[in-house]
Amino acid sequence: MAPIEALPDSEAGFAYASVYALATGIALSQSLLAMKERGYELFRSALILGVAVATGIVGAHLIVEVARYLNFEDEGARSSMFGGIVLFAPSLWVLSKLFRVSAEHSFAIAATYSALAMAVGRVGCFLRGCCSGAVLGADITLIASFIDMALFLYLAVRMARTGPDTSILVTFLLVYGLKRYFLGFVRHDWREALLGLSIYQVMGLMMCMAGMTVWWVSRRKGQNTSTECASCIGPPVN
Repeated sequence: MAPIEALPDSEAGFAYASVYALATGIALSQSLLAMKERGYELFRSALILGVAVATGIVGAHLIVEVARYLNFEDEGARSSMFGGIVLFAPSLWVLSKLFRVSAEHSFAIAATYSALAMAVGRVGCFLRGCCSGAVLGADITLIASFIDMALFLYLAVRMARTGPDTSILVTFLLVYGLKRYFLGFVRHDWREALLGLSIYQVMGLMMCMAGMTVWWVSRRKGQNTSTECASCIGPPVN
């Protein structure tokens, strides 16, 4: 295989787009199968996930265009994933509530297969030569792919054993956020965005904060449910 630097831009870009399209397709199909296994209608699940993903894509492009308008084009491209998450997460929650699907299940399944999509997608980054850097001579895109695949396998096994619960989303947010933060130090395109950190590291810390917030809210909700049902006769009614 030719060195990444020797690939023409058109070929590298095509490889990048093809791998990410494949990653998205795999994640969506596996998410639909997981929803179906838990008794949700296939059409309803496809509508929820499809619209949420489309909304996320719009968010990614929107933040790029806003950054371009403000003459921060480079930062816009770097933060496109964050823009996607900002719109994907609330749309997934709203659609789950609208179609009477457990939001906890939707987010746990989406988190699990997002890790798989990222693991496959990082191969596209490697082929394109972007997001590069090195740790002990190894390209960080491949290191990131390995971490994401390990995270996916852990979440998939956990979901098979305990079901799609909030802890899966929390684990995804914390591990993925920490990965982006620490690998951000060795990226070749590192550039300060805020308080001595790059935009990738800021996003990583924000994902960790989101994970801690979800964990805290879930814990408080569990405590309140236990208190309310302490004097109940028989099992609590959902």
